[in-house]
Amino acid sequence: VAIVPESHELADRNPVSLKDLTAYPLVGIDPDDPFARIIALAFRDNGYDYQLSIQALFAHTVHSLVRHGLGVAVIDEFSVSADELPGIVRVALSEPTSLTTYALVHADEPLSIFAEKLISLLREQMSAAIDNRCWG
Repeated sequence: VAIVPESHELADRNPVSLKDLTAYPLVGIDPDDPFARIIALAFRDNGYDYQLSIQALFAHTVHSLVRHGLGVAVIDEFSVSADELPGIVRVALSEPTSLTTYALVHADEPLSIFAEKLISLLREQMSAAIDNRCWG
């Protein structure tokens, strides 16, 4: 999903393309991060240069940078799944994108009941975030 400041000209467009976003300073997580690499590949696979004007370590830092008008970003929708994000507008992307999430477990050790419950709860929360998008 793209995130832009509330006052940004792309805030009223839905969806936006990755090409639309490249016309503005991009902020995001370092493309060497595994999740951020997926975002960088989405740009590159569609023929667009992915150059970040500001790199951050955490999604909440990216939120703050966007909210303060320092750029626009593409971020996984789970990082912006809160009901309200003051100062930020979420905008769907026109290009198809996907994110696969993994839970790493030791193959030779049985999962504890706590690990099983954690994985189950994460699946439920991620499904609920997709099924109940409050932003469109």
